[in-house]
Amino acid sequence: LTDEMVVLISACAVQLSFGYPGIFLRHFNRILIYPDDYYSTITRRYHQGEVNRGGIIVLSWKNFLSGYADESDGRNLGLHEMAHALLLENHIINGEFEFIDDRALDDWGRLARKEVFAIEQGNSIFRSYGITNAHELFAVAVEVYFERPNELKNYSPGWYTVMSQLLNQDMLKLTGDQKL
Repeated sequence: LTDEMVVLISACAVQLSFGYPGIFLRHFNRILIYPDDYYSTITRRYHQGEVNRGGIIVLSWKNFLSGYADESDGRNLGLHEMAHALLLENHIINGEFEFIDDRALDDWGRLARKEVFAIEQGNSIFRSYGITNAHELFAVAVEVYFERPNELKNYSPGWYTVMSQLLNQDMLKLTGDQKL
């Protein structure tokens, strides 16, 4: 474990939770870092990262770094896994739950159900891994929101708006990059 790992992973968590200053992902008490892809004896396959209900976030350091190496490809392991943690934190009954607006979650659900077909047809801004389940689509949408906000807004202003509402921040206003 290096200072660089601590700082970069912490910054990733802050990037995602920036719109929720009182949310610290308290349910998560451990972050495991593997040098590269790791083998799970539970799933019997290799993983790059995961989040579990036991309060553990697991990351491949190599893949974490590559997620930030290209900040416009819409793929970022750190943001992806922190998105899972944020959504799970919203549902775990503790001092930090139900902080995400229910209406925004409902709007997201409606968009997500329609988006699955677009992804299956190859007509979506979101990668196909998003159709695995709703949690994966949320995490994939978070990656795109942070790495390709202009493209997301051009693709669908509704998607951009609902992601801004869910994360309680507006990437284009934060970056001052509002090209259309």
